Amino acid sequence: MQYLVDLDRTLLDTDEYTRMLWQHVKDYVDTSVDIQREFGRVRGHYVTLGGHGTYSFENHLREVLGKQASVKAALAVLDKHFINAEECLYPYAKEALDYLASGGEVSILTFGLEAYQQAKLRRLPSLHDVPATIIQQDKSVYIQSHFEGEVTLIDDKEHAMTRKNHTHVLVDHNNTSSAINKSKPVIHGWHQIKELL
Repeated sequence: MQYLVDLDRTLLDTDEYTRMLWQHVKDYVDTSVDIQREFGRVRGHYVTLGGHGTYSFENHLREVLGKQASVKAALAVLDKHFINAEECLYPYAKEALDYLASGGEVSILTFGLEAYQQAKLRRLPSLHDVPATIIQQDKSVYIQSHFEGEVTLIDDKEHAMTRKNHTHVLVDHNNTSSAINKSKPVIHGWHQIKELL
């Protein structure tokens, strides 16, 4: 069995991570940054990638710092000072990956801009031993074209799995499952994974 586990809003509390990232911008790059204001403006800095929207932190940072500032230099400062985002992992995330690994191969499958996703993964040292793939296309399309055997995708978003041996588990940390397709198994936190798989 191959387990493919999403990163954002599945293993990682992405909202908390983004707040922490902007706190580091304020602390180490530009003390005038209003963290709450910029956090509220994140959705306005989404770009389309593979038919889906994803956050462009670089574009957002460029707008906030102005044309005269060096985004590359700001990113280097962030890399130097923001080295650990472990506290943004959801409770029991690493333990759940270890549990899944006892029954199959586990890897992270994440969608987004390459450099931004790589930075997130670098800041999560407890996940460094888990292989990760960053894609820019729909996950169900990627899975269908790259995996023929049994696959379980664990993600916070619904995906159309077309092969019978490809399954999907939804992770709903915020308990909003009333809006989620009831035909798919749902967990409301990593502590429930053993009950399902």
